[in-house]
Amino acid sequence: MLSSTPPPHIQGSDSIHTSEDISLYARHHGKLTDEGKHKLLTWDWSPHAGLTSMCSHGQGAPSSPTVAGQVKEGVRLYTYPILQSADIMLYKSTVVPVGEDQLTHLELARDLARAFNRQYGTLFPAFNSYIGYVPKIRSLKDPSSKMSKSDNNAASRIDLTDSSSTVRDKIAKAVTDAVSKDITFDPELRPGISNLIDICSALTGKSSEDIVKLTQDKGMDKKTFKEFVTETVNESIQPISSEMQRILSDRGHLRSILKQGQERASVLAEETIKQVKTLVGLS
Repeated sequence: MLSSTPPPHIQGSDSIHTSEDISLYARHHGKLTDEGKHKLLTWDWSPHAGLTSMCSHGQGAPSSPTVAGQVKEGVRLYTYPILQSADIMLYKSTVVPVGEDQLTHLELARDLARAFNRQYGTLFPAFNSYIGYVPKIRSLKDPSSKMSKSDNNAASRIDLTDSSSTVRDKIAKAVTDAVSKDITFDPELRPGISNLIDICSALTGKSSEDIVKLTQDKGMDKKTFKEFVTETVNESIQPISSEMQRILSDRGHLRSILKQGQERASVLAEETIKQVKTLVGLS
């Protein structure tokens, strides 16, 4: 929902023309692949990651109180960013769709890939991050934080499975402000209204300035603007929701797609691991 234009290529493929060019597979509860190839690549990359670098990346930043001068977090908290990097490079990805808050992890992946290539020979390709037209969509209830599927308050987000009436109710109750009756874009002073403008921008591909001009031309106030946002969101997600329900109604077909995707991904991963072992002298 947050991106109006799909990335031109993902996971090492030069372009995506049909569904056959896309591999889908499930990853859950830390089980990345049955063979643990991500963990193998994480181990091979660990010597190229310094402790200082790990401490500066998201999950690696110490947050718990210390006991006798020692940090209480386990070492896995520090090595997790390396696992994230391995998750990208195991398939020799060239474009990685991410949120704005994941850019630091991509920088780590780039650094590790460059370090490996310098020491053992070029294996991992350079890659680019892909961020949608709007880099961040914020919570409908608390615009100071991002919209998240893990938020306990379902009213804070728009789910792709939401009915049109649910979308209408959520947007009608979205936090705005009392700064002005007019619709203006000012993320600092008016984060709530600006977030609704961003949602329209993400879904229509129009700039925030174009959205604001449209509201002015139509003489919208906050109530009518929310109705416009509701209509824009529903036009975008209801076809997706209907297709999701159609696909989910045939669980056997869905499992087949995931199984095929897993098999294709596993072949790519196995080849990468073989090449890594050869270069580092473990084959």
